Amino acid sequence: ALTELAALEPRMAQVVELRYFIGLSVAEVAAMLELEERTVYRDWAAARAWLKDRLNEWSVCSCRFERYKNRWAHMTS
Repeated sequence: ALTELAALEPRMAQVVELRYFIGLSVAEVAAMLELEERTVYRDWAAARAWLKDRLNEWSVCSCRFERYKNRWAHMTS
């Protein structure tokens, strides 16, 4: 999902990488990317919302796949 976000919104993906994976503060990310802290907060919130929606879509697809796979296994056994 992060790769997809990077293709759509590279700066938001950078914010996620720096905040989540590296553990930098908003102030540190802002300084590193030469952005206002408000921009980092906004990008961080938007990126989390986008990623949550995307991961929920995957979860729904995964559940549907498992349901059909189980039905098929039951029908063929």
